[in-house]
Formats: sequence, C-alpha cells, structure tokens
Amino acid sequence: MKKLIILSLSVLLLFILADTTEATLSCLPRSSSCLAGENVVLKMSASSNAHAELPSQSNYSNYVCCSGISGTLCGSGITAFLKLSALTNAQVERADYFNYANSACLIPLAGETISCNYQPTSCSGGYTCLASISADTNAHVAQCGVYSTQVCCFASTVEQFTFTLNLNPASRTAFRNSQTYTDIQLVRQTGTAENVVFNPLTVPNGVTYQFSSPNCTPTINCNSTLTFFISDYADLVTNYNINICGTATGGSGASACQNFYLTITDSGTQIVAPTVSTDVANPVGQTTATLNGTLGSLGGASLCLVWFEWGPTTSLGNSTAVQTKTLQGTFSASLSGLNPNTKYYFQAFAKNGGSW
Repeated sequence: MKKLIILSLSVLLLFILADTTEATLSCLPRSSSCLAGENVVLKMSASSNAHAELPSQSNYSNYVCCSGISGTLCGSGITAFLKLSALTNAQVERADYFNYANSACLIPLAGETISCNYQPTSCSGGYTCLASISADTNAHVAQCGVYSTQVCCFASTVEQFTFTLNLNPASRTAFRNSQTYTDIQLVRQTGTAENVVFNPLTVPNGVTYQFSSPNCTPTINCNSTLTFFISDYADLVTNYNINICGTATGGSGASACQNFYLTITDSGTQIVAPTVSTDVANPVGQTTATLNGTLGSLGGASLCLVWFEWGPTTSLGNSTAVQTKTLQGTFSASLSGLNPNTKYYFQAFAKNGGSW
C-alpha cells in the first residue's frame, strides 16, 4: 500500500574549468605585404606616431601581419584588439572602450579562442604583441615597443570533450517474465565535461528498458544502471547484441558505445508487483529533507527500481533519481534547495518486470 507523507520545509551547481592548451599566434610588422600564411590585421601610416586603417583599406604600407588566425572579419563572438575612429586616417582606442565604431579583429583557427589585453612595456604570459598605442583612447599607433601600452593577444586551443563507456557486466542470461541489468560507467578522458545522454540502439522484441539516470555529466566519471524488463512473450535469443551508447549534447559531438550481450531463455519465476511503503521524512531542515521508504518485497524479481515523487501539492510533479535494489529493505533520497516554511508531499514507488 502507498501513502502520502507531508513534510514542511534541489540544486547542485557544478563549476567546471575548461581545459586549454596554448596555440600559435604570431604577429610582425611588415612593409606593403604579408608573407604566405599571414593575414594583414592592421595598416599604419608610419612605424610610429601613426594613424591607422582597417585591413580592407589600401592607403598605408606599414602592415601588421599575423599567422595562426583564419581571418579578420569582425562579427559575433570574434575578438577585437583595437577600435578605430574611421575606416582610414583614424585615431585608435582599446577594444574595451566605446567611443569608436570600427573594430580591428582576429578570427581564431577552428577549435581555438583568442583573447587580447593591454600590457605595459612588453607582452608577457605567452601573449604576442601586435602594436603599441599612445593612450587608451584618441591615440596614435606604432610598432611594438614605441609607446608604453602594448596591444597583446593570445590564442589557445580548447580540448575537445572525449569519454569512454564501460559496462559491468557486459553480458547476461535472463528468463522470460524477468528482468536483468548492467551498470554503466562514463569516464572523462579530455576536455570540459558535457552532459551525455544514454541510448540502447537495439533491443529484442518483447523487451523494454529503463535507465536509473538517462544522462549524466562525467566531471571525472559518472554512473547509471540500465535495467531490461523481459516479458513472457519476448523473443528467445542467444547473445543478442544490444549496442549501448552515450552521446554528448554540449556541442562536441562526442560519443562512445559498448556491446551488451543478452540471452533470453524460456523458463522463469512468476513475477508479481512489489510492495513498497512511504515512511516519515527524517531529517528535515529549513531547505533540505531526506525522504524514506521501505521495499517490502521484490515480487519474485531479481531486482526492483525504487524512487520518490514529491512536490508542493498532492499532484507531486517531481521525481528523485531511480535506485536499483536487489534486496527488500529501506531506501532514501535527499532533497535540497527547498523553500522554507512550505508544505511538501511525497510518495515512494517501486516496480519490477511484473509491474510495468
């Protein structure tokens, strides 16, 4: 029997630092043209005490040429290193000032980012110098080292997210009208962790499945349990290959798959619905609570899935993570981020292969 418990009273924020490595960005002054593999990023009327123009203009012969970029067209998300008062014959200012409307920009190579700053005397910390300016705004421009403020930029490569997927065990034998499972572990290999969604690409006829968590983010590693519910009419198969995959949703496109081999035989134990009860929440804090329940029986199954549903009304509306139990007994789940002095309702649930 299930009952509602009222308690008076969940957000874990995960901060991840990006993994980056230094890329090659190099800039030099040249006369009239750039070398192969370089892009002109700025033109000056002289090597010092100069006005500037954008690369699209053709009035000046003192070039700033950079390699390690893919272009200079400004746009959303593109790094500007200077702003000009006009397209040509222009005063300049720092790119983080807002007096001038014409930006000089660097487009990074694929998989890279570029950042720029302004340093005294010389560029340090792996930054390369593009030019020097006489002031923060309304400034003349010169080659590096002429003025005290150096225009410095740095390119870095953001490592792509990759991960491995492991199954334990990698094969199972189960009866019709039963259930079985495998544990999934994701291990981050490189890059900043992204959310990974699980999916078994194929399952036999008469077999359904449920993940204890349908997705996870492997900051280091993360886990889920995949349970297969095998009906009494499921196909009899031997070493049926179920390709279990994880696919990243954060933009990297990373994915990994492992094969799980399922054998289904024709005899088994009759499975009935499990029994579960909802117990008193304890402990309960101002914004936290631990929900408690008891699995009275597994209903003849080898395992059961248990969880809680909860919410500020009897409609509930929220669910805790699904847990896998192979023995009867108590189980619990912790909530956080609850509103103080608020009434919440919760209920324990359980299911096995005979109750779905």
